[in-house]
Amino acid sequence: MIDTEAQKRLLRKRVEALSFGDDVLNEASDIIRDAGMKLADAAVILRKEWLNDLVASTKPSEFKRASANPRVHFLAWVGERAKKPFHVTYRAVDAVERRFGSDLASRFAHIVWPQEIAWAQRLRLSDNPNTATRAAMFLRETEGNPAKMFSKIADLYSDAVAKVGYTDNAAHELSPDEIRFNPSVPEFNPLFLKYASRYYSDVLHNMTRDKIEILAARAAKDERQDRSLIMARNVVKTTKRFPMRRLPNVISLAKSLGLTANQLYQLEISFLVRMECGEIELEQGLNSPHIAFVTALTDDKTRQELLAAAPPIDIEEASVQWEVAHMDGRRWAKDLPASFSKWSDIAQSEVEKWQVAIVEEERETPMDLVSDFAFWLMDIAL
Repeated sequence: MIDTEAQKRLLRKRVEALSFGDDVLNEASDIIRDAGMKLADAAVILRKEWLNDLVASTKPSEFKRASANPRVHFLAWVGERAKKPFHVTYRAVDAVERRFGSDLASRFAHIVWPQEIAWAQRLRLSDNPNTATRAAMFLRETEGNPAKMFSKIADLYSDAVAKVGYTDNAAHELSPDEIRFNPSVPEFNPLFLKYASRYYSDVLHNMTRDKIEILAARAAKDERQDRSLIMARNVVKTTKRFPMRRLPNVISLAKSLGLTANQLYQLEISFLVRMECGEIELEQGLNSPHIAFVTALTDDKTRQELLAAAPPIDIEEASVQWEVAHMDGRRWAKDLPASFSKWSDIAQSEVEKWQVAIVEEERETPMDLVSDFAFWLMDIAL
């Protein structure tokens, strides 16, 4: 049997292999802030979670990747973890499994826990100030220590499933998104409210009615902001698939402002980064950033700020030129977006000229071939 001192020595070695300087925590803090995570000292807390998960891990390959470059591994991990503020580690799930068995632990981890988080998020908008405040308090405590709260709600779940009527409620069939966003949901008393009633009652009892209403208003504001951010991220995701820089009216505006195709590309990328971070809001009722983008382009100050913040042009010119030189231009032109139909009579005859201009470096190497060709066609059509 390996003695305790030997085990401690091995543990210290694993911890030392994953060490890095405090400057990495500063980098992590920036990533966490950009992801919208509001937890105080989040970088320190997440470093502890990352370290404990890896040290306790029985997967040699994961530990090997992390120890090869702890900084890179940690920052990449933080980038994903910060998007999931209520994530629980495998260690927390294993602990619940040891207490209640694999079936209950699996259902709780994959179905019930995400539902409970969604109920708390939804109820931040409750008309009852006490309920809204309790929901916000639960989410804040959970973000600070998800493993602890996971364990406590699992205890309540193990008791609830043994009682008549709990598992029969139609609310159990709802997805987390349905719970959070549907206009109406079945009447249900989520487990987190039982926890909140037990642990937050004394705190709330000592608060004035005005104080509770202020906290409830803040909870509702946080939920609305979170929903706006979710909508913005969904819009950004869609826009990346169907870029605005390929729309004729956007290209026409860009040309009138003296912008090149590559500058328009940079402006859109910079604009979407700001929208994804919540710095640019969509107008009420809209699910497209088109109007906001046009507004940003036409404002001199905003346009210059977006260009200054845009990532530098970093393309392999030779690779792009090679791609353009060897593609079947006429076939490629047939697959252009529907918005190019207005140029269908000249696209086939102009595509080879455009290719030659790029390959012979008479034209700036484009970051987006489709957008750049639209600029070309618009020049010809004028």
